[in-house]
Amino acid sequence: MRTEEIRKWINEGGSLPQDLTQEEKDHLTKLGWSLRQAWHPNGQKEYEYHYLHGVKHGKWKEWQPNGQKSYEWNWFHGKQHGKQEEWHPNGQKWYEHH
Repeated sequence: MRTEEIRKWINEGGSLPQDLTQEEKDHLTKLGWSLRQAWHPNGQKEYEYHYLHGVKHGKWKEWQPNGQKSYEWNWFHGKQHGKQEEWHPNGQKWYEHH
């Protein structure tokens, strides 16, 4: 188990590894983590939101129906934190804020 990476995510926010094992997911769930995901009707992922104890925490991502990333925001215990990026449907960056 990547305990140090999980601890860093809790204490600093950012991204969790994309290839979490079931053991790691179970461990995170016991620590208060939850994940919400949805898909567009065409099968493309629509969003991926992470929470810790019911508040926004970590990297939030959303995609257009064509698969292009729509936005990527960072949250830390319910508050926006770090880099926030948004893209046009054609994939060109529209906005970046720190």
